[in-house]
Amino acid sequence: MSSDKIIQVLAITLIFSLTACNSSSETMSKQEEMKMNESDYIISVVVGDSRENLISNNAKFFSQYSSGASVSFIRPNLDTKQESKLKLNLKDGYDHTVLVFNHLENLVFVSDANYPKQGVTDIGFDISNIESKKINEKSSYLAYEGIVKQLNKNGWKVFYFESEPRIFGKESFEANNKIPNYLGSLDGFYLDSEEKWEKYSSDLKRQPLRFYKNNVILTINFRESIDDVKIHLDFVTFFSHYFYQYDEKIRDKDWNTLLSNDLNKWKIERDRSENKMQKLGYSINKDYQNPNVFKFLNFH
Repeated sequence: MSSDKIIQVLAITLIFSLTACNSSSETMSKQEEMKMNESDYIISVVVGDSRENLISNNAKFFSQYSSGASVSFIRPNLDTKQESKLKLNLKDGYDHTVLVFNHLENLVFVSDANYPKQGVTDIGFDISNIESKKINEKSSYLAYEGIVKQLNKNGWKVFYFESEPRIFGKESFEANNKIPNYLGSLDGFYLDSEEKWEKYSSDLKRQPLRFYKNNVILTINFRESIDDVKIHLDFVTFFSHYFYQYDEKIRDKDWNTLLSNDLNKWKIERDRSENKMQKLGYSINKDYQNPNVFKFLNFH
């Protein structure tokens, strides 16, 4: 399984399976850059706002453009050095800053003109100032800790796919390491100390962490190269996560039926998996219930 405008929460991820093009102007000139101080490098985004508002409210970073494709990938007109100075403020519908991220790379916003009520539905970016060469190093943990503290403060929860066993805490990492072909997510809130990070963070090379609030899913991936470690964050609305799973020829008409059928199928898969894991001695947290996706999928 892969991936109404809301006003309570931020949103937003780069959907790689969709293709689109957009034209952009030259990056900011040296003269313009010299005139900007730190506060000038702030991009503020309200979830569900239109792409036109995204561009006009942050005009110095974006150019107006036209695209023949319905799905637009909107990127700031900055070179890599300039982009690393950006500070991204994700806001709720009351203009309150909810999450803040610094030192960005590869920032992209996604919007689908076929569904204008959704506005900007996705954001993806890398955090690049980690100063680590290995995921299990202290500086990698401190970067992750800074993200998770914000999530905890703002009421985010761990997100498990509907088909996955509800195994949390230390057991989620043990199952991932011990059970062949284990199909379950990891409890990202468990990694709350350097000791745990050093022991289990190598799992993050293969397995992302997911969180959610209201109708927004955040996926965190760690990317370890020869030179450095980067954290990639994808914010994606339920609309993007669920709706685009289905073929574009049928999803407009039949998405409700298709998703209902899948939710029933995924529940059966979860029950089967949880029965197996219980027999192996793992605990199932039956208090965890996936959010009601239909509450948020009124988009026509």
